[in-house]
Amino acid sequence: MTAIEFAGQLLAALLALGVVLLVARVVAGFLRQPAVIVEITAGLALGPVLLPHLDAAGPGGLLSPDVTEALSFIGHVGLVLFIVGVAHDLGRAPGNTIGKDVVWTGLGTLLVPAVTGLLVGWWLVARPDGALRGEAPAAALVLMIATCFAVTAVPVLAGVLSAHRLTGTDLGRLAMATAMTTDVVAWLLLAVSLSLAASALTGLPVLLGLIAGGVLGCLLLRRFLGNWPGQTWIGRHPYVTAGIVAVAAMGVSSSMRSWGLTEVFGALLVGLALPVGERWQRPVQLISHLGRLLVPVFFVVAGLTALSEPWHAMPWLMVVLVTVVAVGSKTLGSYAGALLGGRTPRDAMRAAALLNTRGLTELVVLQAGHEAGILTSELYLVLVAMALLSTALAGPFYAFVTRRFPCRQPHRCDATCR
Repeated sequence: MTAIEFAGQLLAALLALGVVLLVARVVAGFLRQPAVIVEITAGLALGPVLLPHLDAAGPGGLLSPDVTEALSFIGHVGLVLFIVGVAHDLGRAPGNTIGKDVVWTGLGTLLVPAVTGLLVGWWLVARPDGALRGEAPAAALVLMIATCFAVTAVPVLAGVLSAHRLTGTDLGRLAMATAMTTDVVAWLLLAVSLSLAASALTGLPVLLGLIAGGVLGCLLLRRFLGNWPGQTWIGRHPYVTAGIVAVAAMGVSSSMRSWGLTEVFGALLVGLALPVGERWQRPVQLISHLGRLLVPVFFVVAGLTALSEPWHAMPWLMVVLVTVVAVGSKTLGSYAGALLGGRTPRDAMRAAALLNTRGLTELVVLQAGHEAGILTSELYLVLVAMALLSTALAGPFYAFVTRRFPCRQPHRCDATCR
């Protein structure tokens, strides 16, 4: 294949993807769902449903190996840049929101779903039929399921808060601060799970040493950059700064992958190492927007590889069971935690509804688990369905709670809680 043919085929694939995602954004408006959910659903479906029909030319067609490899690279770039933006947001939780209510809500949001996930994971391991469980190490699988149950998608939650005019409100700050703090733990659990799958328990001390060293280095670099006198240059050259950070993120992520960790952990460290401030806000926004634009390509490639199984073979009963258990455990944990933190039952239930948004972050976790061989294609599909369903239900669930339990002191409420 010549360079011109390759460029033409890659451009055609990206144009096809762009058209589908544009339609998905319009559909999201009609469905009143966060655009990211419909876009990623379309991206996952695009691989196995649409693109194979465009491969009429065989090896030289739209999905030739070279084009697929290029799409995979673009998708991984999008994933790394997206995680950098998410990680930077995780470090931006305002100090005045980290109070008793956030601590207790965070504990409930993390511990109850995680423990439930551990039980579901051990149940999968103990099942006599190992088709769904696969051959991954038991500890890696159990920890992966626990992580999947505990995750809350910060970017999708931000979209839900905006759609319900909750951004900046007391409830919105509680939900966002809780999601940020719990997701830091979830990303670390993911790194441990992936490394256990690669090296089993024998490499755990080295793994923990790498994680501890990476986190320490990240915090030291964040402090250095925050006090660096040359930050005025960053404010004047946001595009150059964004390019430097993007290259650094790709380099760190590649190094982490070569050391047996996940590239997600490398991107997470880079994002957390970036200081919070006006001068850094614009470069991080550029990185985050580019990652958000490219990450659907990541899921198109996932659709080509993981979703090749016939849809009629989907264990729908398992999908329903896992979704009910995941949503129930997250709702119960968040509700109980918010109550213990001093919130009213109404606010606690509203927070629980919002924190069920697993969305894109969950899908990234699942894809990493599938690529590492922890999740079989069938189990991956079940958990993808759970992530999409739980996120799609979060908005209607919040609206139902607001209507079902109206504010009893309207003179003390803002417009968002009436």
